[in-house]
Amino acid sequence: MKYRVVDWFKRQFPRKDLVTIGGRATLVKVDGLITTPNEWKSPITGFRAAAFLWRLVSRHTTTNPFAPGWSSREKEEFLEIAAIARGSDLVIKTETGTLFVAMEDATIIPVGSTYGVVSLSDPPPIPELVAPFQSSPYPVSIQEVTFRKGDRVFVRAYVEPFGKSANRGAYRTVEETKPEYRTRADLGLVEVAEPGATYWSRS
Repeated sequence: MKYRVVDWFKRQFPRKDLVTIGGRATLVKVDGLITTPNEWKSPITGFRAAAFLWRLVSRHTTTNPFAPGWSSREKEEFLEIAAIARGSDLVIKTETGTLFVAMEDATIIPVGSTYGVVSLSDPPPIPELVAPFQSSPYPVSIQEVTFRKGDRVFVRAYVEPFGKSANRGAYRTVEETKPEYRTRADLGLVEVAEPGATYWSRS
């Protein structure tokens, strides 16, 4: 029972730095700057970034008959119908170490912003999003989220140090900065908050 309580406590209160995790995979919540170069170009905007997330959303209006008289009864809502990420894996430099995050493992956490939402009249030039676009009964928009070098991001995940036998050379950046830690998607979600979040309340 003692160990179950300790494990529950660790899941609820992740560590806030990397240097104190020791040699075992540990749940952490840290923030840092992306050092991965902007090598990918968006087929939608032409912007360059280390990685992209494209979120397909439908716009529709809901009505609240119980809204007070001084408030509008109609509200425009965005409903995500599909999303896909593309780009390089992220190397994130925190105050206590450098962390490697595989984009294919990352769960991107929205920060509530509608920045970059563009209405679509034709299917987007991303094959995986064509079918969801065509099947939506509502007007569809697309939001492009960029992960650029120098952006600050929050990460919540199980993290472990790279072992001596790990091939860290595969993850070096232009500045030859090799990550000291890596995330473990097999132990839990690898949550990455979208750039632009100044504070992430997720404990």
